[in-house]
Amino acid sequence: MRRFAETHGDALVNPYPAFVNADGDGSDLFLDEIHPTARGHALIAGAVWSALEKIARSLDPSVKPETSL
Repeated sequence: MRRFAETHGDALVNPYPAFVNADGDGSDLFLDEIHPTARGHALIAGAVWSALEKIARSLDPSVKPETSL
């Protein structure tokens, strides 16, 4: 998937590391096998936000990092 995204100039967002890190705090991240809880969706959104921020900074170095969503 990463190779396909790179070939087509798309960003690939992998929220898995955020889920692994958050899993240790005892949060329920999934309602069932595939549907994230609100906390899980927040982790996904954070991963997407981080990827978009990197893209924005690569296009315009004056873009300042946001401290929160």
